[in-house]
Amino acid sequence: MKMFKKLMVAGILAMPVPSYASPPMPSESIRIITAALPECTGGWIETDRRGRVFPMDLAPRLSLLSGPSNALDQDAGQDLYQIAKGLLAPATGVHDRMMDGDASLKCPAHAKEAVALMEYLVDEKPDAWRGATNAFEWLGLAYESGAAGAKNVAKARRYYLRFRIHTGVGPEARWSDGIDNSLLGNVERAGLRPYLDALAQSKRGGGAARLALAEAALPTDPLAARKWLRYLDDRPLIRLLELEDQKRIPVIADGEEIEFWAEASRTLFGYRKYSARLLKAAQQVDGGSIPTSAERPSIDLLRSHLDMASVADTDATRDPIPVRALVTPEGRAIWIEACSTHPAQSMPLQVLNVQLNAARLYSVKNVAELPTLPVVKVDGRPAYGWIILPAVHFTRTDKGKLEIKFANLPSERCVYSGIANAPPSPVM
Repeated sequence: MKMFKKLMVAGILAMPVPSYASPPMPSESIRIITAALPECTGGWIETDRRGRVFPMDLAPRLSLLSGPSNALDQDAGQDLYQIAKGLLAPATGVHDRMMDGDASLKCPAHAKEAVALMEYLVDEKPDAWRGATNAFEWLGLAYESGAAGAKNVAKARRYYLRFRIHTGVGPEARWSDGIDNSLLGNVERAGLRPYLDALAQSKRGGGAARLALAEAALPTDPLAARKWLRYLDDRPLIRLLELEDQKRIPVIADGEEIEFWAEASRTLFGYRKYSARLLKAAQQVDGGSIPTSAERPSIDLLRSHLDMASVADTDATRDPIPVRALVTPEGRAIWIEACSTHPAQSMPLQVLNVQLNAARLYSVKNVAELPTLPVVKVDGRPAYGWIILPAVHFTRTDKGKLEIKFANLPSERCVYSGIANAPPSPVM
């Protein structure tokens, strides 16, 4: 699962930079924030990047505030959000009812500057925010409590509503105008329908907005609901699978659908459900079970494509882990997974992690870079099929150095998916 969390983060960092942005912050606000940062304490630990992060490690980020917000990458936005939260929390207090109701930095209160910094980060356009969507909730709290000046209930409600649009969570009492508790109704009356629609069309971050639009369309137009839910975000995709299982929306299986579920399996946290859906689609397109080819590529063909760095911290395994690749009718790999002699079942997290690492070694993040693999045929025609790859055996030397060995295991060791609930695949 650690692998897929990393993939999710990578997806966020790949968000396109919009052309619109907040203008540079006033120099006086930047001066006050800069003077306050050395007085902050606390911090946090990042296991994958910087290690322990102290307040003054963030000081170089403050120079970015002299430029437009679209100059920030997501990492810079996150750091600046942490500074803003640290400056605001002393004025508002921490709140368990919030998703992110505590502050990692303990700073002197500078609520006015903190609000200005958060508003700089979130901007007014749905694609322009940097840092964390939790900033919308903190801004709602700031205006609701009057921490940065006079209370402004209308402005607080608007920020709470934007938080609900982005995240899909938040008590109705915060964002409702009291006329009703309909999300779309409140969005319409607040003049935020263009905002919602634009967010729903974004390549990233529009999952909650699309889910709201799908639920509204579902009673009268299941196909439209399906289109809204078919989006690379766990929330709408989990709902899509629920509705397919309930037969409330149609199940579609074609080449485009297979490519979509393959990408979802490679990049999102719910990969076990999505890979099962991928295999279901491939099976339906093939017209039966997904066959396994008797042909096998050698490790020499694949060695230059191995992602050794991504498995550097893996545990050693007692036995080799069988691995297979799902290929298109053209022999292009689109999904790689560990396989087994028996159906997928619950397993200790440590065992799951090494199975994921075995697939990750074969560049599961960049399968498009793998060489063309053998074409699998059914009744003489190219089809979706499995290619068994060299099994992966992780070992550690006495000094702890990782060594990886490869083995050709019997086909019977690779009949079932190791992670997805799917039928067996016969060997041709």
